[in-house]
Amino acid sequence: MKNKILPKFLSQFWFAPADALLRAHEAIIWSKQKLTSPILDIGCGDGQTSKLVLAKHKMIDVGVDLDPSGAEKVGIYKKSNCC
Repeated sequence: MKNKILPKFLSQFWFAPADALLRAHEAIIWSKQKLTSPILDIGCGDGQTSKLVLAKHKMIDVGVDLDPSGAEKVGIYKKSNCC
């Protein structure tokens, strides 16, 4: 996974390579965690980052953000809410 995840983040965060490196490390750390349902993603934004960070989870139960419309487009949340 280590060799495959960094290019994915670099393509998403091409304008901020330091962020891409930090997010890639975050994804590696989260990939080693066993998460059980329900999974709540607070501040999910458009869900693109969660899609990469939580790659082994096909669906996340709930994504919460001020604007949930972006999260609905990604299709990884069973339900998206606005606070």
